[in-house]
Parts: sequence; C-alpha cells; structure tokens
Amino acid sequence: MKHRQVATIKAERHDLSLDSDELISMLTAAAGSEKPIENARKWLSSGWHQQGGLKAIRLALGMSQAQLASASGMLQPHISDIENGKRRPEYNNAFEIATALNLTVPEFYDAFDKSKGEK
Repeated sequence: MKHRQVATIKAERHDLSLDSDELISMLTAAAGSEKPIENARKWLSSGWHQQGGLKAIRLALGMSQAQLASASGMLQPHISDIENGKRRPEYNNAFEIATALNLTVPEFYDAFDKSKGEK
C-alpha cells in the first residue's frame, strides 16, 4: 500500500494545479503522520501566500483547513471559501475562527481583507 501511495505522489508532483492544501493532504496520507506535515505547513506559509492573509496565518500555525474547521465549529468547505475571499463570515463565525487562530476579531477581518488577493 505504501508503495502505491509513493508512486501516486511521484506521478502527481508534476501537476502544477495542486495547491498547498492538496499537496499537504497528499503528503499526510503518504507519511501517515501529522507532525512533520505541521512543519511543512509552516514552511509553506512563508513563501506561497501574502503575509497576513488567513491562509498564511493558518499555515504558520501548522494547521490544516480541516483542523481549523474543527477548532472553530465550521465545515472545511466554509473555511476554504473564507480563505479565498468568497464568503465574508458573520461576527460569530469570525470570532470562532479568530479564536482558533489566536487573533482578535479586527485582526481576523484585516487578514480576511488581505486574503481576497491571495491565489
């Protein structure tokens, strides 16, 4: 089984359409461990995203979208929409996400505004 997962990663690593969350999910499945992946998220946050955007903040904390969703009581697709600027959360959701990211609500909304320009 591990051999097949590694082969899949090698075949897919040339796919430039992978975003950082897809890459991390794929590596987590192959590695079978979350701890090294937390360090990879932190490393990715330093170069792939605008400083101060929600995704960069989440990655700097070593969190996946699924972990942030769980910590904030939301669904992962909603976290994705918020990170991509497709959905502006109401105050109660912003508060829960901000708390999970160790931010104040104003800091959260500032990061949200910066996230709109991230790709």
